[in-house]
Amino acid sequence: MKFILFLFFGLLSLNELCGISNASTTGPQVGGAWVRLHESPNFFSKKKNLASVWGPNLPIGAQVKVVDIYGRWLFAHPAPLKRMKKQHYAKPGWIYNRMLLLPGDRPIRSLASRTSLSWIEFHASNSWKSIPSSSGGKNFATSQFLSSLIIGSATMNKLKKLDEQSSAIAPSWVRRSRSALRKFDFLIESAIAKPIDKTNLGFSGAHLAFLKIESKKAAALRAIRAQKIKEKRLKPPVFPKINNEIINAIFGRYFFATRAILPKLSHEEVDTHLYLQSVAMRALSGCTPEVREYWENRPWRFFRVHGMKGISSAYDSSWFTFWLPGHQFLISSEALRQVQNEAELAFVLARNFVHIQKLALRDHKFSMNWKKEFSTYVPKFEQYLKKIHYAKFNPKLDVGTEINTDMAATRCVANQDYFYGAGLKMLKRAYRKRHLPELENFWAMSMGPEYRLKEFTHRLESELASGNVVSGAVLNEKRYHAAKKIWNL
Repeated sequence: MKFILFLFFGLLSLNELCGISNASTTGPQVGGAWVRLHESPNFFSKKKNLASVWGPNLPIGAQVKVVDIYGRWLFAHPAPLKRMKKQHYAKPGWIYNRMLLLPGDRPIRSLASRTSLSWIEFHASNSWKSIPSSSGGKNFATSQFLSSLIIGSATMNKLKKLDEQSSAIAPSWVRRSRSALRKFDFLIESAIAKPIDKTNLGFSGAHLAFLKIESKKAAALRAIRAQKIKEKRLKPPVFPKINNEIINAIFGRYFFATRAILPKLSHEEVDTHLYLQSVAMRALSGCTPEVREYWENRPWRFFRVHGMKGISSAYDSSWFTFWLPGHQFLISSEALRQVQNEAELAFVLARNFVHIQKLALRDHKFSMNWKKEFSTYVPKFEQYLKKIHYAKFNPKLDVGTEINTDMAATRCVANQDYFYGAGLKMLKRAYRKRHLPELENFWAMSMGPEYRLKEFTHRLESELASGNVVSGAVLNEKRYHAAKKIWNL
């Protein structure tokens, strides 16, 4: 069963990547946001430095020519950029194949979200060594590597086509219509001739206007020529200056690196990481337009963690999901162990999207000495995490908001053909086992669990009867259990 996921995420075949395929006239493209050339085919090997005109990483969309293959590592030549001088050409290096897209494939994440992620990783990389007490360098490198992985639409389509159980009733999901493209008319004033006074034809006394006209034309031509010369010069990409939003995202990575207990990075972990993102993306696609628009251009990512150090012993091996600044979500191995199928996993992930979108969180205001502030802010942020995620610590959250979030997440998964009752079934099963150490903390921080489950059941039955919830039936149990075996859960 383990090989099921390898089949799904093995779409980058050796022939296609090497450009041997007759249907492919161009090579694979860089799809990940922070892709760098490695000196050797190893997750934590040293990175190659490129000429400044490349920027700190291989730009999104850059083509590569594969020379050799070592497992999933490709020894490749990045194709030179337009107008690039020969001395700036990049020497070949190693690239992980899951960071590339095949010709004709397109990423499921927006360009804006990937660009935003590259800005964050750029500033985080530049700042990391100068942050006091910035331990967890390996965790930081792991998160950067995983964040650079990309999923193409071909993979997503194949995953959905291979559902183990089709929906009993066709979903009533209607994709959000896109607004028509606006037509822009560009009028260049310098190209529009102004009427000339015909009484003197501009040849006498103070009416020598033709001289001014000729002078302006000459200046305009010089400006055009200068602009063309400037455009021909290839310049390094410009990254935005660091701001408070980026600083908050760097803090999220600092907290992640210093507190999270991560599994060992391996090819199998890469596959299941991509599987996690694909289920999350599918669940998000079924949510309301407001939720989808909120997350469309944000660089969200789900990471599996074994536990969290320093917060509380309750988080060492319990069921939890955390949001961090910079939109990294941490989901515990215990939470994944309690989930029994892909539909339940989709509910857990969709619930995070809905919950954070409703909270409309604000960034913490850091001072000019933000690097020194990180270590002192950690204890406050730990309390803030509890306030974000648990109604017991947040007066603005109650059992009613919990039920509304449950229902919204249920609609998300049902609209994507998943079993509509997956979330309810999972919560009921977890409540029956609430006395277990790994679940005790989860329910201890919830409000009115019995009423929540009773009302959730009633509302789901009511909305199902009225047609407001699609009666999907997909579970994908075998596929999820294949992932659990790889996770060793």
